[in-house]
Amino acid sequence: MGASQDEAATIYDDGVAMFDEGRLGEAVTAFGQVIEIEPSDTELLALAYVNRSTALSQLEKIEEAVADATAAIDLQPDAIDILAQAYVNRSIAVSQLERVEEAVADATAAIDLQPDDIDSLAQAYVNRSIAVSRLERVEEAVADATAAIDLQPDVDILAAAYVSRSVDLIFLERTD
Repeated sequence: MGASQDEAATIYDDGVAMFDEGRLGEAVTAFGQVIEIEPSDTELLALAYVNRSTALSQLEKIEEAVADATAAIDLQPDAIDILAQAYVNRSIAVSQLERVEEAVADATAAIDLQPDDIDSLAQAYVNRSIAVSRLERVEEAVADATAAIDLQPDVDILAAAYVSRSVDLIFLERTD
């Protein structure tokens, strides 16, 4: 690793720490610095885009989050977990922009990759569940929420899956 490579890795780690501490604006800046350095390690570069996308989404800078997730997708087509997380991030962001069909497509792309990261896979199922529910495809939504629950992901994702499934099951009861 060259000097800029080492510097990029250090700045990236600092960005992750800032993100974990809830210092989202500072994390966005740090990940931006990594991107500006353009490290030769494309995995590190893709991770910087993915993590900046997550932070931007939480800061409600949705168009920018979509752009960063797309950049990560374009950079790292062979890194399954990074690629899956980029699709998950973009799915969340485009859903917030009311581009529901795109959200379904991105969540499906993440699911189709079958990443090793259970939380990313479960989040993709939850995202698709919510999106297909908005398209009034409630049976599919219930199936996706159940798939997320079956994976036993992180508690926050698990809670979202249960809520999504509960809402859809109530809807199905009312329409029978």
